Amino acid sequence: MKYCLSRSIIVLILLFYGVKAQNFTSSPLITLNGNNYDFEVLSTYDGNYYEGIPTYLIWINEFEDRYSVYLNNINDSTSKNIIIDSDSTVKSNPQIAFKRSDSGIRLAWQKQTDTGWQILYQDFHSDSLGAINIIADSLNNDPQISMNMHRISWVQNGSIYVKEFYPYLGETECVDSILCSSPVLIKNDGLEQSKLMYEKGISTAKQIYMADLNKYYSTKWKISQLSRHGHNVNPNFGLLGEVSFQNFDETNWRIVYSFSLYENMDTTTNASCDYKNSTVYSYAVPTKSQEDYTPYFIVFDTDSLDNREIFINIIEYGKKDSLINISNSIYDDYGAKLAYLFKNDSTYISIIWIKNSNNKKDLWISKSPYNPKWTSLRNEINNPLTFRLEQNYPNPFNPSTTIKYFIPESGNVNLSIYDIIGRKIRILEHGYKTRGYHRVNFDGYGLSSGIYLYRLVVGETILTKSMLLIR
Repeated sequence: MKYCLSRSIIVLILLFYGVKAQNFTSSPLITLNGNNYDFEVLSTYDGNYYEGIPTYLIWINEFEDRYSVYLNNINDSTSKNIIIDSDSTVKSNPQIAFKRSDSGIRLAWQKQTDTGWQILYQDFHSDSLGAINIIADSLNNDPQISMNMHRISWVQNGSIYVKEFYPYLGETECVDSILCSSPVLIKNDGLEQSKLMYEKGISTAKQIYMADLNKYYSTKWKISQLSRHGHNVNPNFGLLGEVSFQNFDETNWRIVYSFSLYENMDTTTNASCDYKNSTVYSYAVPTKSQEDYTPYFIVFDTDSLDNREIFINIIEYGKKDSLINISNSIYDDYGAKLAYLFKNDSTYISIIWIKNSNNKKDLWISKSPYNPKWTSLRNEINNPLTFRLEQNYPNPFNPSTTIKYFIPESGNVNLSIYDIIGRKIRILEHGYKTRGYHRVNFDGYGLSSGIYLYRLVVGETILTKSMLLIR
């Protein structure tokens, strides 16, 4: 497979298809002494509504036989590297998530001690670190942890375990117990609902499984199989819940993907190179260029060149897929992850990866402006997209839920909550909003079970939907 895809072929592909949708520029991000690797990035899941909220990076640094977990707010050029944990014990797989109710962030990582692996977590709020807590201790294998706002997952002896954080640190629950590995929790989950992907099977014929949790119907995780043939590894969720994993078809590693959770999954058609370690990105708004929908893309790395490189495969409706070399270097680049980044009053979609140059590992970043074409928005049936109030999610809910709405032009907005007899309970939004999609969280703490109404008023337009709070 080596050398099967030359740089000249890639250049010809790009020149022929004239890719204009993305314009990524690359630069070093973290270059501390020693090796910087094994990272996770925490980014908001909507590039419009959450402008200005920090984007945090957590990573492992190895220098002079010392392993350190570092944290940095990469939105802020004045932000300093914060040491979370540092000693001579091996550390790996750092994780990061927002805490519930916007009360800071939570950090987690693995540490290998003389008695086995530990899983540790720590809270960070108002620039202060809390106490280090132990989730699990003396584990006899790599726990491969994954964490989101409400949960943390790990592997022990081929079983997948989950522990909840809210309303307090809960009991350990086994999701699946036979030949399981590589759990990945969806980043944006709810108190009552979540999703978990993982590998399952023998080392040469693994399949990808999805576990869904919906406590409104059952307290048990519902398990389904996503892959059906071949060898499948490296499951991953995108920023908006998109799904991807690797599939070996006896010739190449391809990517199985979907940009709408795991419905209507597709497979890349690469025949001359391997696609590995993928994640999918799609715009958080429905956009349309002059001819075709604005493309979404798959980020992957490939070892089919003389070194490993980071690419994006742009997928345009009705057109041939196009490749762009993001790293474009003579060194090994791999392990790319996606994030929104807000700098200088602009939002970017960013790709962060590991670069191994001359036996030194550093983190690099490549970013492109997040700039949907608002003036040509269309909905699925090609009618002009107007005011839209979406069904809250989750619904039913307890005690919080998210409401999403769209306004085609900037203006004054009022979004309020009413009880079933029409009494106003709470005002969620009141004031000027820019055009586009907006999200707002409603916390029903202190309210009784029942049906509530939420009403969006913009000028003379009034939209109303109902939702169900269950205690």
